[in-house]
Amino acid sequence: MSKMIRYASLYIDDKKESISFYTQHLDFTVFKNVMFGDYEQWWILKKKEQQEISLILIWNEEENPDRSTLILNTNDCILEYCRLKDNGFRQLSTPLYSTLGMSFYFYDPAGNKIVVIEERAYNDPQI
Repeated sequence: MSKMIRYASLYIDDKKESISFYTQHLDFTVFKNVMFGDYEQWWILKKKEQQEISLILIWNEEENPDRSTLILNTNDCILEYCRLKDNGFRQLSTPLYSTLGMSFYFYDPAGNKIVVIEERAYNDPQI
């Protein structure tokens, strides 16, 4: 698993207002919009001069969404999932595909959500 932090994530309540704030006042550009599971929508924002680090605005339609999320990149999502499962970790979500790639999540002891993601275009004919 990569030890590099690639994203900072923030939960938002008003999609339009938050996206406007970050794009108009802080000069971020919306790079991608992703449905993450059934209840979350992510907007990935980037700055031109900092392409390797992104900001993710997370809108969750549930009443009590998670408030802290750590997103870890990996080159092999299934390998990381199996490694954690083999080490006795049982509270893992089922790996799922999105337009961003394959991912799964779990929670730390304090209730923070940890997402492990393999960014990849699975519909790319060259893969």
